[in-house]
Amino acid sequence: MSSKTKSAKGGKSKPKAKPKAPLPPNTGYRVVTESYPSGRGCYYGQDLDEDYVKACTVRRVVGVYATNAEAVKAARAERDSDCQFDEWGQEYYGDRPPPYYTFDDDDANPDDDEDTTIFIEDVAKQHRVREAKLAQAKASKSPARKKNKTTASAAAGEVTTYATGTKISRDFDGKPFAGEVVSYDANAKFYKIRYKDGDEEEMTENEVKRYLVEQPKADGNDTSSAAPAAKAQKEPTSTSKPASPRTFGPQKGNFKPDENRFLRNPCRIEGGTQNLPGEYGNGPSSGKSSFEYLIQRLSDRNYAMRGLCLDGDGAKYTSYSQARVVTRCLAFLPSTDLNDHAKDDTVVDAIHLDLINPKTGESYLTGENFLKAVSPDVECIFLNSYDTKQMASSAIVEAIDICKDNLKCFSITEGIVTKEILSALANCPNLRGLTLSMTKTHAGDADLAPIITSCPDLRWLFIDETSGLFRDASWQALLNDGACPDLEVLWVDSTENGDGRRNVARGDHDLIRRALNARKDVLRLCMVNPDTKLESRYVIGGAKKTDRLHGEKVKNDFMFGGW
Repeated sequence: MSSKTKSAKGGKSKPKAKPKAPLPPNTGYRVVTESYPSGRGCYYGQDLDEDYVKACTVRRVVGVYATNAEAVKAARAERDSDCQFDEWGQEYYGDRPPPYYTFDDDDANPDDDEDTTIFIEDVAKQHRVREAKLAQAKASKSPARKKNKTTASAAAGEVTTYATGTKISRDFDGKPFAGEVVSYDANAKFYKIRYKDGDEEEMTENEVKRYLVEQPKADGNDTSSAAPAAKAQKEPTSTSKPASPRTFGPQKGNFKPDENRFLRNPCRIEGGTQNLPGEYGNGPSSGKSSFEYLIQRLSDRNYAMRGLCLDGDGAKYTSYSQARVVTRCLAFLPSTDLNDHAKDDTVVDAIHLDLINPKTGESYLTGENFLKAVSPDVECIFLNSYDTKQMASSAIVEAIDICKDNLKCFSITEGIVTKEILSALANCPNLRGLTLSMTKTHAGDADLAPIITSCPDLRWLFIDETSGLFRDASWQALLNDGACPDLEVLWVDSTENGDGRRNVARGDHDLIRRALNARKDVLRLCMVNPDTKLESRYVIGGAKKTDRLHGEKVKNDFMFGGW
Protein backbone atom coordinates (compact mmCIF):
# COMPACT_ATOMS: atom_id res chain seq x y z
CA MET A 1 0.00 0.00 0.00
CA SER A 2 1.28 3.40 -0.90
CA SER A 3 2.44 5.51 1.97
CA LYS A 4 0.77 8.50 0.36
CA THR A 5 -2.59 9.51 1.77
CA LYS A 6 -5.58 8.70 -0.43
CA SER A 7 -8.80 10.64 -0.67
CA ALA A 8 -12.22 9.05 -0.27
CA LYS A 9 -12.35 8.59 -4.07
CA GLY A 10 -8.95 6.94 -4.18
CA GLY A 11 -7.13 10.00 -5.43
CA LYS A 12 -4.51 12.08 -3.71
CA SER A 13 -5.78 14.56 -1.13
CA LYS A 14 -5.28 18.24 -1.82
CA PRO A 15 -2.59 19.92 0.23
CA LYS A 16 -4.00 21.98 3.08
CA ALA A 17 -4.16 25.68 2.37
CA LYS A 18 -1.67 27.70 4.33
CA PRO A 19 -3.30 29.90 6.94
CA LYS A 20 -3.46 33.52 5.92
CA ALA A 21 -0.95 35.77 7.57
CA PRO A 22 -2.59 38.24 9.96
CA LEU A 23 -3.11 41.71 8.57
CA PRO A 24 -0.83 44.50 9.76
CA PRO A 25 -2.32 46.59 12.57
CA ASN A 26 -4.87 49.23 11.58
CA THR A 27 -5.38 47.93 8.03
CA GLY A 28 -8.06 46.03 6.14
CA TYR A 29 -11.84 46.16 5.92
CA ARG A 30 -14.04 45.05 8.81
CA VAL A 31 -17.48 43.50 8.21
CA VAL A 32 -19.85 44.27 11.09
CA THR A 33 -23.45 43.43 11.99
CA GLU A 34 -25.45 45.44 14.50
CA SER A 35 -28.82 44.48 15.97
CA TYR A 36 -31.03 47.01 17.72
CA PRO A 37 -34.69 47.57 18.80
CA SER A 38 -36.93 47.66 15.73
CA GLY A 39 -39.95 49.48 17.12
CA ARG A 40 -41.96 46.35 16.33
CA GLY A 41 -42.68 43.28 18.40
CA CYS A 42 -42.17 43.95 22.11
CA TYR A 43 -41.14 47.54 21.31
CA TYR A 44 -44.32 48.37 19.43
CA GLY A 45 -45.76 51.72 20.47
CA GLN A 46 -42.75 52.67 22.60
CA ASP A 47 -40.90 55.97 22.28
CA LEU A 48 -37.36 54.75 21.63
CA ASP A 49 -34.91 57.62 21.99
CA GLU A 50 -31.47 57.54 20.42
CA ASP A 51 -29.64 56.90 23.69
CA TYR A 52 -31.82 53.90 24.53
CA VAL A 53 -31.42 52.36 21.07
CA LYS A 54 -27.66 52.80 21.27
CA ALA A 55 -27.53 51.21 24.71
CA CYS A 56 -29.44 48.18 23.40
CA THR A 57 -27.38 47.77 20.22
CA VAL A 58 -25.39 44.51 19.91
CA ARG A 59 -22.34 44.67 17.66
CA ARG A 60 -20.66 41.62 16.13
CA VAL A 61 -17.56 41.58 13.92
CA VAL A 62 -17.87 39.03 11.10
CA GLY A 63 -14.22 39.36 10.08
CA VAL A 64 -11.47 41.63 8.79
CA TYR A 65 -10.40 41.29 5.14
CA ALA A 66 -7.41 42.50 3.14
CA THR A 67 -9.43 44.07 0.32
CA ASN A 68 -12.76 45.82 0.01
CA ALA A 69 -13.85 43.23 -2.59
CA GLU A 70 -13.30 40.40 -0.09
CA ALA A 71 -15.23 42.33 2.54
CA VAL A 72 -18.16 42.92 0.18
CA LYS A 73 -18.27 39.20 -0.64
CA ALA A 74 -18.30 38.31 3.08
CA ALA A 75 -21.02 40.89 3.78
CA ARG A 76 -23.25 39.42 1.05
CA ALA A 77 -22.74 35.93 2.47
CA GLU A 78 -23.68 37.22 5.92
CA ARG A 79 -26.80 38.86 4.48
CA ASP A 80 -27.88 35.72 2.64
CA SER A 81 -27.46 33.63 5.80
CA ASP A 82 -29.66 35.95 7.90
CA CYS A 83 -33.30 34.80 7.97
CA GLN A 84 -34.52 38.40 8.13
CA PHE A 85 -33.20 38.94 4.59
CA ASP A 86 -34.82 35.73 3.24
CA GLU A 87 -36.89 35.97 0.08
CA TRP A 88 -36.24 39.64 -0.52
CA GLY A 89 -32.67 40.69 0.33
CA GLN A 90 -30.87 39.28 -2.68
CA GLU A 91 -33.48 40.55 -5.13
CA TYR A 92 -33.69 43.98 -3.49
CA TYR A 93 -29.95 44.71 -3.17
CA GLY A 94 -28.65 42.69 -6.12
CA ASP A 95 -24.94 43.38 -6.64
CA ARG A 96 -24.95 46.52 -4.52
CA PRO A 97 -22.29 46.65 -1.77
CA PRO A 98 -23.30 47.12 1.87
CA PRO A 99 -24.84 48.56 3.96
CA TYR A 100 -27.83 46.22 4.16
CA TYR A 101 -30.82 47.00 6.40
CA THR A 102 -33.60 44.65 7.43
CA PHE A 103 -35.95 47.63 7.79
CA ASP A 104 -35.79 48.04 3.98
CA ASP A 105 -38.20 45.11 3.81
CA ASP A 106 -41.66 46.49 3.06
CA ASP A 107 -43.19 43.32 4.48
CA ALA A 108 -41.08 43.14 7.65
CA ASN A 109 -42.41 40.75 10.27
CA PRO A 110 -44.36 42.83 12.82
CA ASP A 111 -43.27 40.37 15.52
CA ASP A 112 -39.55 40.95 14.99
CA ASP A 113 -38.13 42.71 18.07
CA GLU A 114 -34.91 43.73 16.36
CA ASP A 115 -33.60 45.08 13.07
CA THR A 116 -30.13 44.33 11.71
CA THR A 117 -27.63 46.36 9.74
CA ILE A 118 -24.64 44.84 7.90
CA PHE A 119 -21.87 47.25 6.90
CA ILE A 120 -18.14 47.59 6.18
CA GLU A 121 -15.62 49.73 8.09
CA ASP A 122 -12.38 50.96 6.52
CA VAL A 123 -10.00 50.16 9.40
CA ALA A 124 -7.16 52.42 8.22
CA LYS A 125 -9.48 55.38 7.73
CA GLN A 126 -11.06 54.86 11.13
CA HIS A 127 -7.60 54.77 12.70
CA ARG A 128 -6.59 58.06 11.08
CA VAL A 129 -9.80 59.75 12.21
CA ARG A 130 -9.40 58.36 15.74
CA GLU A 131 -5.80 59.57 16.05
CA ALA A 132 -6.82 63.04 14.88
CA LYS A 133 -9.64 63.16 17.45
CA LEU A 134 -7.29 62.02 20.22
CA ALA A 135 -4.76 64.71 19.33
CA GLN A 136 -7.49 67.36 19.21
CA ALA A 137 -8.94 66.26 22.56
CA LYS A 138 -5.55 66.25 24.28
CA ALA A 139 -4.84 69.75 22.99
CA SER A 140 -8.20 71.13 24.13
CA LYS A 141 -8.31 73.72 26.88
CA SER A 142 -9.78 73.19 30.30
CA PRO A 143 -13.08 74.98 30.91
CA ALA A 144 -12.60 78.51 32.19
CA ARG A 145 -12.84 78.91 35.93
CA LYS A 146 -12.82 82.00 38.10
CA LYS A 147 -9.61 82.14 40.06
CA ASN A 148 -9.16 83.38 43.61
CA LYS A 149 -7.51 86.73 43.89
CA THR A 150 -4.46 87.06 46.11
CA THR A 151 -3.16 89.86 48.25
CA ALA A 152 0.43 90.86 48.69
CA SER A 153 2.05 90.66 52.11
CA ALA A 154 4.56 93.13 53.37
CA ALA A 155 6.85 90.25 54.33
CA ALA A 156 9.62 90.16 51.74
CA GLY A 157 7.21 90.27 48.84
CA GLU A 158 5.52 87.05 49.96
CA VAL A 159 2.16 86.64 48.22
CA THR A 160 -0.60 85.60 50.59
CA THR A 161 -4.32 85.30 50.30
CA TYR A 162 -5.26 87.06 53.54
CA ALA A 163 -4.02 90.48 54.59
CA THR A 164 -3.59 91.97 58.05
CA GLY A 165 -7.00 92.80 59.46
CA THR A 166 -8.79 89.83 57.89
CA LYS A 167 -11.68 88.89 60.18
CA ILE A 168 -12.30 85.32 61.30
CA SER A 169 -14.67 83.66 63.75
CA ARG A 170 -14.19 80.26 65.34
CA ASP A 171 -16.36 78.28 67.73
CA PHE A 172 -14.91 77.11 71.03
CA ASP A 173 -17.16 74.95 73.22
CA GLY A 174 -20.08 75.91 71.02
CA LYS A 175 -19.50 79.69 71.32
CA PRO A 176 -18.20 81.92 68.48
CA PHE A 177 -15.06 83.98 69.15
CA ALA A 178 -14.12 86.81 66.80
CA GLY A 179 -10.51 87.39 65.81
CA GLU A 180 -8.35 88.83 63.06
CA VAL A 181 -5.06 88.30 61.24
CA VAL A 182 -2.35 90.43 62.86
CA SER A 183 0.73 89.13 61.01
CA TYR A 184 2.06 86.51 58.63
CA ASP A 185 5.25 84.42 59.03
CA ALA A 186 6.52 83.94 55.47
CA ASN A 187 9.03 81.28 56.50
CA ALA A 188 6.69 79.13 58.57
CA LYS A 189 3.70 80.08 56.37
CA PHE A 190 1.48 80.70 59.39
CA TYR A 191 -0.96 83.51 60.09
CA LYS A 192 -1.05 84.87 63.64
CA ILE A 193 -4.62 85.27 64.85
CA ARG A 194 -5.53 87.52 67.79
CA TYR A 195 -8.98 87.10 69.34
CA LYS A 196 -10.90 89.93 71.01
CA ASP A 197 -10.30 88.40 74.43
CA GLY A 198 -6.53 88.68 73.84
CA ASP A 199 -5.80 85.00 73.13
CA GLU A 200 -3.63 84.23 70.11
CA GLU A 201 -3.06 81.22 67.87
CA GLU A 202 -1.45 80.36 64.54
CA MET A 203 -3.40 79.21 61.50
CA THR A 204 -2.53 77.86 58.09
CA GLU A 205 -3.96 79.54 55.00
CA ASN A 206 -6.56 76.78 54.68
CA GLU A 207 -7.67 77.29 58.29
CA VAL A 208 -8.06 81.04 57.78
CA LYS A 209 -10.15 80.29 54.70
CA ARG A 210 -12.27 77.93 56.74
CA TYR A 211 -13.12 80.47 59.46
CA LEU A 212 -13.11 83.56 57.22
CA VAL A 213 -15.75 86.24 57.84
CA GLU A 214 -14.50 89.32 55.99
CA GLN A 215 -11.36 90.84 54.53
CA PRO A 216 -10.31 94.48 54.93
CA LYS A 217 -11.24 96.94 52.21
CA ALA A 218 -8.29 98.28 50.28
CA ASP A 219 -7.76 102.05 50.38
CA GLY A 220 -4.93 104.50 50.01
CA ASN A 221 -3.72 104.01 53.59
CA ASP A 222 -3.56 100.20 53.44
CA THR A 223 0.00 99.25 52.49
CA SER A 224 -0.21 95.65 53.59
CA SER A 225 -2.78 94.35 51.14
CA ALA A 226 -4.33 94.70 47.75
CA ALA A 227 -8.03 94.38 46.95
CA PRO A 228 -9.97 91.97 49.14
CA ALA A 229 -10.38 88.42 47.82
CA ALA A 230 -13.92 87.99 49.10
CA LYS A 231 -16.99 90.14 49.49
CA ALA A 232 -17.10 91.68 52.94
CA GLN A 233 -19.79 90.43 55.29
CA LYS A 234 -21.10 91.75 58.59
CA GLU A 235 -19.30 90.60 61.70
CA PRO A 236 -21.50 88.11 63.56
CA THR A 237 -22.92 88.77 66.99
CA SER A 238 -22.25 86.43 69.89
CA THR A 239 -25.77 85.01 69.55
CA SER A 240 -25.57 83.90 65.90
CA LYS A 241 -23.36 81.63 63.87
CA PRO A 242 -20.83 83.65 61.86
CA ALA A 243 -21.55 84.34 58.22
CA SER A 244 -19.14 82.60 55.90
CA PRO A 245 -18.18 82.78 52.22
CA ARG A 246 -17.92 78.98 52.16
CA THR A 247 -20.87 77.43 50.36
CA PHE A 248 -22.54 74.14 51.21
CA GLY A 249 -25.42 72.22 49.68
CA PRO A 250 -27.25 72.17 46.33
CA GLN A 251 -26.58 74.80 43.67
CA LYS A 252 -28.65 75.94 40.71
CA GLY A 253 -27.34 76.20 37.19
CA ASN A 254 -26.46 74.09 34.18
CA PHE A 255 -23.09 72.43 34.70
CA LYS A 256 -21.68 70.79 31.58
CA PRO A 257 -19.37 67.76 31.47
CA ASP A 258 -15.71 68.29 30.66
CA GLU A 259 -15.54 65.39 28.19
CA ASN A 260 -11.80 65.65 27.43
CA ARG A 261 -10.61 65.98 31.01
CA PHE A 262 -9.05 62.52 31.23
CA LEU A 263 -7.35 62.79 27.81
CA ARG A 264 -5.80 66.14 28.73
CA ASN A 265 -4.59 64.75 32.05
CA PRO A 266 -3.20 61.20 31.63
CA CYS A 267 -3.24 59.00 34.70
CA ARG A 268 0.09 59.01 36.51
CA ILE A 269 -0.38 55.41 37.64
CA GLU A 270 1.21 53.06 35.13
CA GLY A 271 -0.67 50.46 33.10
CA GLY A 272 -3.48 52.53 31.59
CA THR A 273 -4.43 53.35 27.99
CA GLN A 274 -5.99 56.48 26.54
CA ASN A 275 -9.23 56.21 24.58
CA LEU A 276 -11.88 58.54 23.24
CA PRO A 277 -14.79 59.12 25.64
CA GLY A 278 -17.26 57.67 23.14
CA GLU A 279 -15.42 54.35 23.10
CA TYR A 280 -16.52 53.48 26.62
CA GLY A 281 -19.65 51.40 27.09
CA ASN A 282 -22.52 51.25 24.65
CA GLY A 283 -24.42 54.26 25.93
CA PRO A 284 -24.25 57.91 24.83
CA SER A 285 -20.78 59.04 23.74
CA SER A 286 -21.07 62.48 25.34
CA GLY A 287 -23.21 64.52 27.69
CA LYS A 288 -24.52 63.85 31.17
CA SER A 289 -25.64 60.30 30.34
CA SER A 290 -22.21 59.21 29.13
CA PHE A 291 -19.89 56.81 30.93
CA GLU A 292 -17.17 59.47 30.83
CA TYR A 293 -19.31 61.87 32.85
CA LEU A 294 -20.10 59.14 35.38
CA ILE A 295 -16.37 58.77 36.07
CA GLN A 296 -15.95 62.54 36.08
CA ARG A 297 -18.66 62.84 38.75
CA LEU A 298 -16.91 60.25 40.91
CA SER A 299 -13.65 62.15 40.42
CA ASP A 300 -15.25 65.50 41.27
CA ARG A 301 -16.69 64.09 44.49
CA ASN A 302 -13.19 63.14 45.60
CA TYR A 303 -11.77 66.56 44.76
CA ALA A 304 -14.67 68.20 46.59
CA MET A 305 -13.65 66.13 49.62
CA ARG A 306 -10.04 67.18 49.15
CA GLY A 307 -11.05 70.85 48.76
CA LEU A 308 -12.98 70.88 52.01
CA CYS A 309 -10.38 68.92 53.98
CA LEU A 310 -7.19 70.56 52.69
CA ASP A 311 -8.16 73.90 51.17
CA GLY A 312 -10.97 74.91 53.48
CA ASP A 313 -13.59 74.96 50.70
CA GLY A 314 -17.28 74.38 51.20
CA ALA A 315 -19.14 71.41 49.72
CA LYS A 316 -21.34 72.30 46.76
CA TYR A 317 -23.26 69.97 44.51
CA THR A 318 -25.94 69.91 41.87
CA SER A 319 -28.26 67.19 40.63
CA TYR A 320 -30.10 66.36 37.44
CA SER A 321 -32.65 63.85 36.19
CA GLN A 322 -31.73 61.16 33.68
CA ALA A 323 -34.00 59.03 31.51
CA ARG A 324 -34.84 55.63 33.04
CA VAL A 325 -33.04 56.51 36.30
CA VAL A 326 -35.34 56.90 39.30
CA THR A 327 -33.03 58.90 41.59
CA ARG A 328 -31.59 62.25 40.59
CA CYS A 329 -27.91 62.05 39.69
CA LEU A 330 -25.46 63.72 42.08
CA ALA A 331 -22.61 65.91 40.86
CA PHE A 332 -20.28 67.69 43.30
CA LEU A 333 -18.77 71.02 42.21
CA PRO A 334 -15.19 71.23 43.54
CA SER A 335 -13.15 74.42 43.41
CA THR A 336 -10.24 72.41 42.00
CA ASP A 337 -10.31 69.10 40.14
CA LEU A 338 -8.16 66.76 38.05
CA ASN A 339 -7.28 69.65 35.76
CA ASP A 340 -5.49 71.26 38.72
CA HIS A 341 -4.00 68.13 40.33
CA ALA A 342 -2.95 65.92 37.39
CA LYS A 343 0.72 66.50 38.27
CA ASP A 344 0.21 66.69 42.04
CA ASP A 345 2.43 64.02 43.61
CA THR A 346 0.45 64.22 46.85
CA VAL A 347 -2.61 62.76 45.08
CA VAL A 348 -2.76 59.13 43.92
CA ASP A 349 -5.85 59.13 41.73
CA ALA A 350 -7.04 55.80 40.31
CA ILE A 351 -10.51 57.07 39.42
CA HIS A 352 -9.53 57.65 35.83
CA LEU A 353 -10.74 56.53 32.40
CA ASP A 354 -7.19 55.46 31.49
CA LEU A 355 -7.45 52.62 34.01
CA ILE A 356 -10.71 51.21 32.58
CA ASN A 357 -10.92 48.78 29.67
CA PRO A 358 -13.34 50.52 27.26
CA LYS A 359 -14.76 47.25 25.93
CA THR A 360 -15.19 45.23 29.14
CA GLY A 361 -15.22 47.87 31.89
CA GLU A 362 -12.55 45.93 33.78
CA SER A 363 -9.78 47.71 35.66
CA TYR A 364 -6.17 47.84 34.49
CA LEU A 365 -4.99 48.76 37.98
CA THR A 366 -2.51 46.38 39.62
CA GLY A 367 -1.13 46.37 43.14
CA GLU A 368 2.42 46.71 41.83
CA ASN A 369 1.69 49.83 39.75
CA PHE A 370 -0.44 51.32 42.52
CA LEU A 371 2.32 51.00 45.12
CA LYS A 372 4.83 52.59 42.74
CA ALA A 373 2.76 55.78 42.89
CA VAL A 374 2.58 55.93 46.69
CA SER A 375 5.16 57.76 48.79
CA PRO A 376 5.25 59.00 52.41
CA ASP A 377 4.23 62.46 51.14
CA VAL A 378 0.91 61.31 49.67
CA GLU A 379 -2.12 63.10 51.13
CA CYS A 380 -4.96 61.66 49.02
CA ILE A 381 -5.70 58.15 47.72
CA PHE A 382 -8.67 57.63 45.38
CA LEU A 383 -9.52 54.08 44.26
CA ASN A 384 -12.14 52.76 41.86
CA SER A 385 -13.46 49.33 40.83
CA TYR A 386 -10.22 47.36 41.03
CA ASP A 387 -9.88 43.65 40.29
CA THR A 388 -8.93 41.84 43.50
CA LYS A 389 -6.92 39.30 41.45
CA GLN A 390 -4.65 42.13 40.31
CA MET A 391 -5.04 44.45 43.28
CA ALA A 392 -5.15 42.65 46.61
CA SER A 393 -6.45 44.46 49.69
CA SER A 394 -3.04 43.93 51.24
CA ALA A 395 -1.60 46.39 48.69
CA ILE A 396 -4.09 49.03 49.87
CA VAL A 397 -3.18 48.40 53.50
CA GLU A 398 0.51 48.69 52.59
CA ALA A 399 -0.11 51.96 50.75
CA ILE A 400 -2.00 53.45 53.70
CA ASP A 401 0.82 52.43 56.03
CA ILE A 402 3.40 54.10 53.78
CA CYS A 403 1.71 57.51 53.97
CA LYS A 404 -0.30 57.20 57.19
CA ASP A 405 1.28 60.26 58.83
CA ASN A 406 0.31 62.51 55.91
CA LEU A 407 -2.83 60.82 54.54
CA LYS A 408 -5.73 63.29 54.65
CA CYS A 409 -8.33 61.89 52.23
CA PHE A 410 -9.20 58.35 51.19
CA SER A 411 -11.92 56.93 48.97
CA ILE A 412 -12.98 53.59 47.52
CA THR A 413 -15.70 53.38 44.89
CA GLU A 414 -16.94 49.98 43.68
CA GLY A 415 -14.16 48.13 45.49
CA ILE A 416 -13.76 45.74 48.40
CA VAL A 417 -13.59 47.19 51.92
CA THR A 418 -11.94 44.90 54.45
CA LYS A 419 -11.41 45.05 58.19
CA GLU A 420 -7.68 45.46 57.56
CA ILE A 421 -8.24 48.53 55.37
CA LEU A 422 -10.48 50.20 57.95
CA SER A 423 -8.04 49.35 60.73
CA ALA A 424 -5.19 50.91 58.76
CA LEU A 425 -7.24 54.08 58.23
CA ALA A 426 -8.03 54.29 61.94
CA ASN A 427 -4.28 54.53 62.52
CA CYS A 428 -3.95 57.64 60.31
CA PRO A 429 -3.78 60.49 62.85
CA ASN A 430 -4.45 63.25 60.30
CA LEU A 431 -7.24 61.66 58.27
CA ARG A 432 -9.80 64.31 57.38
CA GLY A 433 -11.97 62.80 54.66
CA LEU A 434 -13.38 59.31 53.98
CA THR A 435 -15.64 58.17 51.13
CA LEU A 436 -16.87 54.57 50.75
CA SER A 437 -19.35 54.30 47.90
CA MET A 438 -20.92 51.41 45.99
CA THR A 439 -18.51 49.01 47.68
CA LYS A 440 -18.65 45.41 48.75
CA THR A 441 -17.58 44.83 52.30
CA HIS A 442 -15.71 42.24 54.28
CA ALA A 443 -16.08 44.39 57.36
CA GLY A 444 -18.80 45.63 59.67
CA ASP A 445 -20.11 48.62 61.54
CA ALA A 446 -17.80 47.91 64.47
CA ASP A 447 -14.81 48.23 62.12
CA LEU A 448 -15.86 51.68 60.87
CA ALA A 449 -16.57 53.16 64.32
CA PRO A 450 -12.86 53.32 65.37
CA ILE A 451 -12.14 55.69 62.47
CA ILE A 452 -14.76 58.09 63.84
CA THR A 453 -13.32 57.95 67.36
CA SER A 454 -9.61 57.73 66.45
CA CYS A 455 -9.34 60.44 63.76
CA PRO A 456 -10.08 63.73 65.57
CA ASP A 457 -9.60 65.85 62.44
CA LEU A 458 -12.27 64.05 60.39
CA ARG A 459 -14.31 66.63 58.47
CA TRP A 460 -15.93 64.66 55.61
CA LEU A 461 -17.68 61.28 55.97
CA PHE A 462 -19.52 59.88 52.95
CA ILE A 463 -20.83 56.32 53.40
CA ASP A 464 -23.55 54.81 51.24
CA GLU A 465 -25.56 51.67 51.87
CA THR A 466 -23.75 49.40 49.44
CA SER A 467 -20.80 49.39 51.80
CA GLY A 468 -22.91 47.54 54.39
CA LEU A 469 -21.63 49.92 57.05
CA PHE A 470 -23.00 52.61 59.36
CA ARG A 471 -25.17 51.04 61.96
CA ASP A 472 -25.56 51.68 65.70
CA ALA A 473 -21.83 51.43 66.44
CA SER A 474 -21.06 54.29 64.03
CA TRP A 475 -23.91 56.49 65.28
CA GLN A 476 -22.79 55.85 68.86
CA ALA A 477 -19.22 56.74 67.91
CA LEU A 478 -20.46 60.16 66.72
CA LEU A 479 -21.84 60.74 70.22
CA ASN A 480 -18.55 59.98 71.94
CA ASP A 481 -16.78 62.89 73.61
CA GLY A 482 -14.06 64.31 71.39
CA ALA A 483 -15.06 62.30 68.30
CA CYS A 484 -14.29 64.32 65.14
CA PRO A 485 -15.43 67.69 66.56
CA ASP A 486 -14.91 69.45 63.19
CA LEU A 487 -17.03 67.06 61.09
CA GLU A 488 -18.85 69.29 58.59
CA VAL A 489 -20.06 66.89 55.90
CA LEU A 490 -21.96 63.75 56.84
CA TRP A 491 -23.59 61.85 53.98
CA VAL A 492 -25.00 58.48 55.02
CA ASP A 493 -27.26 56.15 53.05
CA SER A 494 -28.09 53.11 55.17
CA THR A 495 -31.63 51.73 54.81
CA GLU A 496 -33.54 48.48 54.80
CA ASN A 497 -36.98 47.22 53.74
CA GLY A 498 -39.31 45.26 55.99
CA ASP A 499 -42.64 45.04 57.82
CA GLY A 500 -44.48 46.70 54.96
CA ARG A 501 -42.11 49.67 54.79
CA ARG A 502 -39.14 50.60 52.64
CA ASN A 503 -36.15 52.92 53.05
CA VAL A 504 -36.21 52.50 56.82
CA ALA A 505 -33.07 53.82 58.53
CA ARG A 506 -30.95 50.98 59.86
CA GLY A 507 -30.33 51.08 63.60
CA ASP A 508 -31.87 52.73 66.63
CA HIS A 509 -33.74 55.80 65.38
CA ASP A 510 -33.53 57.61 68.71
CA LEU A 511 -29.76 57.07 68.69
CA ILE A 512 -29.54 58.52 65.18
CA ARG A 513 -31.53 61.59 66.19
CA ARG A 514 -29.38 62.20 69.27
CA ALA A 515 -26.15 61.79 67.29
CA LEU A 516 -27.28 64.26 64.63
CA ASN A 517 -28.82 66.83 66.95
CA ALA A 518 -25.66 66.88 69.04
CA ARG A 519 -23.80 68.13 65.95
CA LYS A 520 -26.28 70.75 64.81
CA ASP A 521 -23.79 73.58 65.34
CA VAL A 522 -20.99 71.95 63.34
CA LEU A 523 -22.53 70.00 60.47
CA ARG A 524 -22.81 72.14 57.34
CA LEU A 525 -24.01 69.44 54.97
CA CYS A 526 -26.03 66.60 56.48
CA MET A 527 -27.67 64.06 54.18
CA VAL A 528 -29.29 61.01 55.76
CA ASN A 529 -30.77 58.30 53.53
CA PRO A 530 -31.47 60.62 50.57
CA ASP A 531 -34.70 60.08 48.64
CA THR A 532 -35.11 60.06 44.86
CA LYS A 533 -35.02 63.87 44.84
CA LEU A 534 -31.76 63.89 46.83
CA GLU A 535 -33.50 65.30 49.89
CA SER A 536 -32.48 64.11 53.35
CA ARG A 537 -34.89 61.87 55.22
CA TYR A 538 -33.86 63.63 58.42
CA VAL A 539 -33.37 67.37 58.82
CA ILE A 540 -31.76 68.55 62.04
CA GLY A 541 -34.14 70.90 63.80
CA GLY A 542 -36.72 70.47 61.05
CA ALA A 543 -40.47 70.04 61.27
CA LYS A 544 -42.09 66.69 61.98
CA LYS A 545 -42.45 65.87 58.28
CA THR A 546 -38.67 66.22 57.83
CA ASP A 547 -38.11 63.21 60.10
CA ARG A 548 -38.57 60.24 57.76
CA LEU A 549 -36.25 57.74 59.40
CA HIS A 550 -39.18 55.31 59.50
CA GLY A 551 -39.27 55.22 55.68
CA GLU A 552 -42.41 54.88 53.58
CA LYS A 553 -45.31 52.49 53.66
CA VAL A 554 -45.36 49.99 50.80
CA LYS A 555 -48.66 49.49 49.00
CA ASN A 556 -47.63 46.40 47.03
CA ASP A 557 -45.48 44.10 49.16
CA PHE A 558 -44.93 41.66 46.30
CA MET A 559 -42.67 44.21 44.65
CA PHE A 560 -40.01 43.64 47.28
CA GLY A 561 -39.38 39.95 47.04
CA GLY A 562 -41.62 38.84 49.90
CA TRP A 563 -39.50 40.13 52.77
